[in-house]
Formats: sequence, structure tokens, C-alpha cells
Amino acid sequence: MHTTLPQTQRLGNLANILYDWLPGSAPPFGRTHTFSDSARENGLERYWPGGSKLPAIQYLLEGALLERRLVPLIITVTREGIRYRNKKGQPITREEMEALNKALQELNYKIPELQEPSFLNSLPAAKGFSHIRELTPSTLEMASFLSRYAQMLQNPDYQSRGYELQGFLHDLFESFGLKPHGPFRVIGEEIDGSFVLDAEIYLLEARWRKDQARKGDLSSFSDKVQRKSEWTRGLFVSISGFTKDSLDAMTRGKSSNIVIMSGADLKSVVNSEINLNDMLRTKVRKLAEKGELVADA
Repeated sequence: MHTTLPQTQRLGNLANILYDWLPGSAPPFGRTHTFSDSARENGLERYWPGGSKLPAIQYLLEGALLERRLVPLIITVTREGIRYRNKKGQPITREEMEALNKALQELNYKIPELQEPSFLNSLPAAKGFSHIRELTPSTLEMASFLSRYAQMLQNPDYQSRGYELQGFLHDLFESFGLKPHGPFRVIGEEIDGSFVLDAEIYLLEARWRKDQARKGDLSSFSDKVQRKSEWTRGLFVSISGFTKDSLDAMTRGKSSNIVIMSGADLKSVVNSEINLNDMLRTKVRKLAEKGELVADA
């Protein structure tokens, strides 16, 4: 018996939230409660494989779901996690607890004591940064994005598609925690939007035209990015893709300040085949290490 694919994805989200709540194994000095202890306390020790922490947590959660022991396991991890994080001086925040409750709700679970207003009000608010690990949109959210993308494909008006694309990307980036801004104008220039990835600011160019983006399109956007600051970067989204000579020209003999995304790339994201943030990081790394602008055809 196995978890379903949607359950597996949602349990992965839950594992990310719980990752910092307890150590995976006991430290060499002193004694503290661990995920291994929580598994044993709830009769789930056979589902704690050890090794790499995040996959081990997900495996434990999958076992708990199959054994109908998910609720008591979560209560144990929460109780001990509060103690552990308080000792570290990094108490679990209300934002983290609300993320946990949301993730459980997506699995059709509700633990009333974790949603009690008096309990939530007793937790500190996040300050400066959140201890929540990077989250991904729920399965329902991604299904909604897939449906919106399919509807845009049916629109025969390419100019209308372009405007729809700007709003679509804003909502998609927001769901992945990229803090997007909508279109704006700066000194006579129109910017399709911006977002933040790993503390780096990216300007956005979003196009849905019949033809592929050409060298002049990429060069113009690169110049627009360069005029803002030395540390600004850019993402050029062209649903119809890019001509080969445009990519060659942008990386030949000079450094580039932009990365690119095609319609095939975007389709992989909305089909939940790849995490948006991971895709962008891969593109940035290839550009930094090999000077390559890459996009799926």
C-alpha cells in the first residue's frame, strides 16, 4: 500500500515545514528529542530510515499516514518542537503554525488544538525572516494555474495573451514566494514586472507573440536591466521561444545579466514537473558557470 501522488506531494510540503522543528538524530553532547524519538513514541520506528533528513521526514510522514497515526505524530513533533526551538532561542512562529495547519488541511486533516486562537496568539510573529522553509503551491493551486494556462492558449489574440501572461506570471510568482510587483514605468520605460529570488531582484519581460524573440529583443531588455543598477538581473519570458542566433549573440564575447524562459519551460512548471524556483536557480547557475542561456524548445 502506498500514498497517492497528490498525498506524496502534500506530505513533501509538510516535511519542509517541519524540517527545522527537531533534529533528525541526537547531538553528540546532551540529550534532546529527535524525529527518531517521535517515530518511536508513536510506534512508527520502522518508518524512520535515518540518513538524509528531509527524505527521512517525508518517509516517516508517509508511514504515519498509511498507519493512521499522522495526527498523534504531528502532536508529538509540535510539542517537542516547541521545547526544542525555545531552547535554541528560535521559537516556532505563528506563521509556521498556520502553514502547518494549512498543509494538514490539504491532506484533509484538522487538529483543533493547533488551531485554537489562544494557542496561536501565544506564538511569536516572525521577525525579519521566517523559519519556514521554501514552500510550493498546493496541488489545487497548480491545477488552477494549469487551467488558466490552457485557457490562454485558446485565445486567438496574441496581444491579449500578452496582457494575460503578465497577470498569470504575477500570480504564479507570488504563489512561489517570489514577492512580485506588477507592471510599472521608469523614466519612459515600461517594465512588465519584477520579483525577488534568493535576495536578488529581477526585472521581468513577458512576451507572447507569434514569432520567436530575436537578438534585438534580448539586447534591448538586457540594456534596460543594466541601466537600473549593477546588481539588477532580468528574466525574459518568451512563450514562442528564442531564435538560436539571438542566444548565441547574447553570450558571445560578453557577460549576460538576464536569464530566459520559454513556453515549454513554463508548461513544465504548471504541469508540476519542476519547481519554479529550482528551474530559475538552474538557469542562473548555468549562466554563471558556463555563460549559457538555456530554455526548453
